[in-house]
Amino acid sequence: MDKDFFDVPDALWSRIEPLLPAERPKPKGGRPPVPDRVAMAGLIYRVRTGCQWKALPPEFGSGSTCHLRMMQWVRAGVFPKIHEVLLRHYEKRRGIKWDFASLDSAMAKAPKGGGDTGPNPTDRGKLGVKRHVLTDGRGVPLSVLIVSVRRAIGVALEADEVRRRSVASVAVGASPSQAAG
Repeated sequence: MDKDFFDVPDALWSRIEPLLPAERPKPKGGRPPVPDRVAMAGLIYRVRTGCQWKALPPEFGSGSTCHLRMMQWVRAGVFPKIHEVLLRHYEKRRGIKWDFASLDSAMAKAPKGGGDTGPNPTDRGKLGVKRHVLTDGRGVPLSVLIVSVRRAIGVALEADEVRRRSVASVAVGASPSQAAG
């Protein structure tokens, strides 16, 4: 496999590593943990290929390990910062293709509920969410927003605008008109 396809360059890693939470000690021992850099490479590989977690090559430990590490970073609140660093790196290396940015939305079931769920008007009132994903012209995810299925996208984006605008527009300094397309 082409190492450049998933490698995390030293300059990029030096900006990501300080954001990550410290490894929790394991008083009972156990296997040595997969290094964070390897897990990050697995995450980048998955985003670039679109493969399932279980289909990650063994170079990254395992798909479940990479997924678990990503979820730990999300729960620790550092994943948005990591995403911003990755977008800045992407902007420098390739440039975000705002000309062909795309916003896609999908409704999904949420049977276990949660703060952003609501009764789905198209699925007999079952709990659900709407996922909105903004990608650039190459399909790179720039921003993700999850809201109740009952919330109109305009209202959702308006409410979220102050907090996020788009991770990409903040990360690379794009104007809101560029971010809006």
